[in-house]
Amino acid sequence: MTPAKTEKLWTVEHSILVNSTPAVVWRFFEDTRRWHTWNSGVADIEMRGPFRTGSQFWMTLPDGVVIKSKLTLVEPVRQFVDETAFAGAVITVHHRLEATALGQTRVTYQLDAKGPVGSEVGPVIAADFPDVLRSLARAIEQCAA
Repeated sequence: MTPAKTEKLWTVEHSILVNSTPAVVWRFFEDTRRWHTWNSGVADIEMRGPFRTGSQFWMTLPDGVVIKSKLTLVEPVRQFVDETAFAGAVITVHHRLEATALGQTRVTYQLDAKGPVGSEVGPVIAADFPDVLRSLARAIEQCAA
């Protein structure tokens, strides 16, 4: 009997509390053309279809590299998941929203990197998640002010 091959998985999660409702945060997620205003790792997003499960998008990074991704799950005002084949790994990013009892929203980014180089590329891709979440929170709170 040959042992089953297991695929390497590297994962990390970052969260922040935002002083707003999940519906407001969701509008920032859906407005992909403005992601660059709160995510310094994005120069441009070109959606290929509406913001729903199955749609693809092309993300242009600040250095001009273009990455093709797919929305594998979209549950409005709750979460979306995108998947990207990148540098010998499959990168899955979960973006979750959770209303708190105090009227805030917990925004969580979870990155799963599968493949032989997942543990190498995962940390590089997720390194800016804390900064991105802080920038998103600032942008949302400034709109509310």
